[in-house]
Amino acid sequence: MNRKIIYLGYQLPLVKSEDILCSDDILFNDNEGRSKYHEFLCVLMDNKEYLKTAYSQYLFRNFSPKEVEEQINAKFPISYEKYLSLDDNYASSMKWSSLGIDNNYYIFKRAGYKELIKRNLKFYVPIPLLNNLLHTVDVDKVFLPKDLIEYVHKGKAKIVIYQDSEGFLYNDSDFEWFNKFAVNHNFNKDNFIVESANQNFLFLYKQYEEKTSSKNRFNIFLSTDFEDRPWFLRRGKNFPSELSEHYKIFFEYLEYKIQFKYKKKLSALARRCSPERAAIFHKVQTTPVLKDNTYSSLHNPYKDKKHFLLEQVKYLQQWNVEEVTRWLDKNFDFVNGFSCDLTDQHVNWASELNPDMHRNTLVNVTIETHQRPSEEIFLSEKTYRPIYTAQPFIIFGNPGTLRVLKEMGYKTFDKFWDESYDQDLPISHRLEKLFNTMIEIAQTPNEVLNGLMEDIEPILRHNFNVLMSSERILNKQKIMFNGLYSSKEFKTIKRKLI
Repeated sequence: MNRKIIYLGYQLPLVKSEDILCSDDILFNDNEGRSKYHEFLCVLMDNKEYLKTAYSQYLFRNFSPKEVEEQINAKFPISYEKYLSLDDNYASSMKWSSLGIDNNYYIFKRAGYKELIKRNLKFYVPIPLLNNLLHTVDVDKVFLPKDLIEYVHKGKAKIVIYQDSEGFLYNDSDFEWFNKFAVNHNFNKDNFIVESANQNFLFLYKQYEEKTSSKNRFNIFLSTDFEDRPWFLRRGKNFPSELSEHYKIFFEYLEYKIQFKYKKKLSALARRCSPERAAIFHKVQTTPVLKDNTYSSLHNPYKDKKHFLLEQVKYLQQWNVEEVTRWLDKNFDFVNGFSCDLTDQHVNWASELNPDMHRNTLVNVTIETHQRPSEEIFLSEKTYRPIYTAQPFIIFGNPGTLRVLKEMGYKTFDKFWDESYDQDLPISHRLEKLFNTMIEIAQTPNEVLNGLMEDIEPILRHNFNVLMSSERILNKQKIMFNGLYSSKEFKTIKRKLI
């Protein structure tokens, strides 16, 4: 198969692939497009200043590569067998999500950047940004390796700093940091890219230029990683064999809806406790028509202190916030939470899907990761679960979430119920609008809701088709490929694969 290759360069190979046989001089098994390495340390992920942007549990945030080698009594790259024998906390905290998704047309090949330079190959340098602490990082202490900088200046590599599983990049200080990083390395839009999962990032990027009357020195991509590879899927969605399985699953879920087999009208599920989620949980549990018609849950997996969470609820500025905090104080189990769906709080539920819960509920009240601020619009796996499981949805996320979904090609359900909760209003007003919509659905007789399915079903099918499409993935990969490789280089790569 003639697939275009996009090379990715890393700081250090960590783990050898388990079953690929090749000499030290061969980087890839070209018949399969496999790298001889399985895991890598990203560039800058050994820089103590930049590591403020990593999660605290990330292994290399606390230890240098040499210190890790001493702890595991092995030199990098370790064998795959050795990797599997490591403590789970060690193994899982060595890696992060990889940039790039293989499909019928593109393949991503990963290697140490020094090996790619040695072979005179052009490549992208993926550098993850994992939390919201970029503003604490002294940019003047964050420098790329000299040989890599020189290679970038020759036009043979591009830097990509990416935040694909959060939408935290929305402050002016973020733009200032990236521009200063570009100045320090003499980078520009041709060789420095920032990718953000904040779907409002392009607007903010232009707004910053207007406010400062200066041009940004970096280009941008919008990340749709949770749509590109929903974490709750056991298989990808980029090859025909994978798609056929997903369509089969979708129509099984759809069958439940069109045959009216659901047991509850609404679900409002939450793992991590937040002020907004606590307010929604309280409303469901204290409103008889909602409690009777809704599956709801709320947990505290990170063991936040009760007084801290109750203080946070006060920031909602609802007229009845004292009633909410008193009720939670008296009725909510801050240790064990309240569950009707999943109970294992040590598992990241982003990778989980509860089939019974999605079959047995008609409308999914999706409580997204964030509801504020309005500068951020972030779509996690929570948004895509009801689309995959044939459920009409109410998505309570950052203001403008439904608008962005429509811009992405999805359809929402404003024909059937009020969606003004998505407007950029004070959070207390948005919650009231959300509650009104939920109560309206809960009070609607089943026969009336069932009668709407004739008009709802085409929307469910349409949204699933958009989710399964590879158009957004392929468009970004075309830009990446054509931005670095010439047609002559593409022919060389094709010959290697034939």
